[in-house]
Amino acid sequence: MRTLAVCILFASTSIACAENVTHFYPIGTQVRFTVDSSTFAPTPKWRPSKGRVPLSSEDAIAVAMRYHNSLSFSRSLAQPYRWQFARAILISHDDEHWYWVVTYKGVFDMKLMGAGHANFGGYSGPSFPKTIFTHYPVLFSGEMPKPVKRQRDDPHRPAETAGDLIKMLESDGEKFTPILNLNEWPVLNNGTPTSDDG
Repeated sequence: MRTLAVCILFASTSIACAENVTHFYPIGTQVRFTVDSSTFAPTPKWRPSKGRVPLSSEDAIAVAMRYHNSLSFSRSLAQPYRWQFARAILISHDDEHWYWVVTYKGVFDMKLMGAGHANFGGYSGPSFPKTIFTHYPVLFSGEMPKPVKRQRDDPHRPAETAGDLIKMLESDGEKFTPILNLNEWPVLNNGTPTSDDG
């Protein structure tokens, strides 16, 4: 079974879609994880009818947890959120190539904003969403795809700082995709072309 979710205009898709390619933009990072056909070269093939999954959900969660716990959210719009594991889902890229997507849920906590919102440069824009999500791809090899540093001209780079948000608003949303991922389920592309508009 293939999973396909719809991109929401308001939310920063921490995942961006293109034909046969899915990009993951974890909140609080400057990296992009890409899942495409070349990603699966070092990973085992698997079909649901062929026995056990090569990497258990527990192991996939542990891989994503180590990565998530290594991140610092102190300089992003995700700072005022308390994070918790939400779910792990098995995703098919094609008939023989599968991977896990591990999702963390962030719940807004005003106490984490700091005194006088100093860390946000006096930010007083739209209220923060109550809940946001970030998604991590984990391959059957027990690793995440190789991270690539985001480029400043990456059209899918989410706005995550107050400065990014201002630039996004000044450019009518053309500079960045909108802020903070509200997509509870990952936005995936399993061969369905999408435009740059999402």
